[in-house]
Amino acid sequence: MNLSEILSEQCISLNIQGRTKPEVIQEMAALATQSDKIGDEEALVEALMAREKIQTTGIGHGMAIPHATAEGVRGLVLCLGISRKGIDFESLDGKPVNLIFMLAGEPRLQTSFLSILSKISRFFRKSSFREEVHKARSAQEIIEMIEAREEE
Repeated sequence: MNLSEILSEQCISLNIQGRTKPEVIQEMAALATQSDKIGDEEALVEALMAREKIQTTGIGHGMAIPHATAEGVRGLVLCLGISRKGIDFESLDGKPVNLIFMLAGEPRLQTSFLSILSKISRFFRKSSFREEVHKARSAQEIIEMIEAREEE
């Protein structure tokens, strides 16, 4: 499964407003409800925050990938938020986060879920690609960048 298959324009925010990790997770969960695959937004927020308590999903290089499986999610939902100012996400490298990918899935899709997490990490490993996405002016532009990267 490609990232472009589960990331839709309505689940991309070019200007995340949250200033703290809990605010950003709440905002990303609200963004996910735009997909019509989230039955219980609050249950998703709780699952994401519970995952953060285990270990931060701020993986470094200005990225965080909050993720959780939760009841009430149908299929897989991927959202992308861009913070222009940067957010303290308790990242492993101690630096602010500018790109936030939130992945939610129904529990039965654990294998697909892990595959998508791996693809996000692989795709965004290159700083030049992260910078291009950060500078994008539209959600459509981001999707086109990801589609082009998938074809490489």
